[in-house]
Parts: sequence; C-alpha cells; structure tokens
Amino acid sequence: MLRVLGLPGLLVGTVVVGAATAVVNVLIPVLVRKRFPRERVGTMMGVYALSMGAGSALVAALVVPVARATGAWQWAVGLAVVPAVLAAAGMTPQLRHRAPRPAPAAGTARAGRPHVARTAVAWSLTAFFGVQTLAFYTTLAWLPSVLVQAGLGSGAAGTGQALLICGVAGGGFAAPVLAARHADQRPHILVTALVCALGLGGLLLAPTGTSMVWVVVLGVGLGAGQALPGVLYARRGGDHDHVTALSTMAQTCGFLLAATGPAVAAALHTATGTWTAPLTMLCVTLLLGAAASLRAGHDAGRLRR
Repeated sequence: MLRVLGLPGLLVGTVVVGAATAVVNVLIPVLVRKRFPRERVGTMMGVYALSMGAGSALVAALVVPVARATGAWQWAVGLAVVPAVLAAAGMTPQLRHRAPRPAPAAGTARAGRPHVARTAVAWSLTAFFGVQTLAFYTTLAWLPSVLVQAGLGSGAAGTGQALLICGVAGGGFAAPVLAARHADQRPHILVTALVCALGLGGLLLAPTGTSMVWVVVLGVGLGAGQALPGVLYARRGGDHDHVTALSTMAQTCGFLLAATGPAVAAALHTATGTWTAPLTMLCVTLLLGAAASLRAGHDAGRLRR
C-alpha cells in the first residue's frame, strides 16, 4: 500500500516489503520442518518455490497491461497487494495449530553443539545461498538489457523475462523434490551451479535466435538455487531452533552479498560497454560458490559438527 504513494512511498514500501519477504523466507523452512514428516520436506519446499515463482510471473505479466489500461503505474504496482492478502488468508488456519515446544536449550546452542556462526556447514550454506541469490537478482535486474543489447526488441526482452520466471518456478519445484530423496545433496549443488553457468554461457556464446532457450535453462538453474537451501536448512539442522538459526544466518549474510550483484554488474557494463564481463563474472562466481558450498550438502556436515 505504501508503494503506491508516489516515489517516496515506492522506496519506503519496497524496504518494508523486502524486510517482510526476508522474514517469510527464514520462517517457511522452519514451518515445513515442524509441520510435515521428513520425507515430505522436499515436496513442500518445492510447492513453496513453485507458488512463489508462479505468483511472481502472474503479477509481472499483468503490470504492463494494467498500467496501460489505467494510465497510472500506481494501479500496476498495487496489484501486489492481492497475493499478499491471499497469502495472509491462506496462513490464517495455521494459527489454530499449537504444537508442543521442546524445552529451550541453554544459551545460544544446545549442549555440545557450537553456535552456528562457528560451524563450517553454516558458512558453506551461506556461500551457496548468497552466490545463488546474487546471480538471481543480478539476472532479474539486467536480463532485459542483456537481450536488447544482443539484438532483440523490447517486447521480446519482456517475453524473455517472463520465460525466465517460468523457468525459475519449474526449477524451484523440481530441485527440492529431487534433493530431499537423498542424504547427500552435493551433486544437486553442483548441478544447480552448472545449469546456471550453462544458461549464462548460452546467452554469451550462442546465436541470438536461441536466446530464449538459454533464458529458460538459466531460469531453471536459478530457481533450483533459490529452493534448494530450504532442504539444506532442514537436513543440516538438528532441531527447529537450529534450522531457524541456520536459515537466519545464511539469509542475513547471503542477502547482503547478493545486494552487491546488480551494482557490480552495472559497473562492469559501464566500464566495458558490453554484458560480456558481467555475465562472465557471474559464471565464475557461481562455480567458485559451488566449490565453497559442498560442505553444506554433505550429510556428515550437520550443524553440531
């Protein structure tokens, strides 16, 4: 609602929305871990990621038509109020659930288990979430410009953005469902990074006529990278409190890292005049991030270790 109140409202409202989104992202893995059996965690995280991608795609697809039909961007931005209200209504039945809470742990960690910030698995998970989110938001911010500079029209670039989000929804559903079936998620971490790098490489090297194919490939990889951490939080955390702590640390530090991506990409584009350097930077960062994230995918790397 704040975002429709002129430019100051747009900026302030965006900060509020960002803070609320971060809270939801931290709490959803905890809720899934608490309310569903272990074997269904992957499926429910996939449903969460799929609905998030589908909702984003729907709102994004309606923004321009609504703005043109009404002649005001405020109505287009205000569309996002609808899914927010629906989400609140959908969560209302959960208020009736009162699961017994285990006895609180002494201090900030359970006996014999170090604080999350002192564990390698927590920093490894932070690296995976941070790098994947950096790639996601950088791509989301600049993909239309990349496509336009590659020779596509503005309408085609908009279509590419929609296809990217559809790919994100598909990858976001498939990755946690597949990863939750295994004790070791290291292969899934590697494949996620490689699919992202493949999509970026295709945009860099392939003919312009195949751009939409590589956009979808990139979307699938980015969607997997956004959804897979939910499974990792649930699998590497020893209990609900530790899942919360792990999710909080990974997303707090990860979002700070991710915030640099769009700005660095823009600076590289300004300095070089092309998108080759930013896309190459993303490829290298994704591969280095995958190497740093392997500990988070290893079942032996539980939080207490």
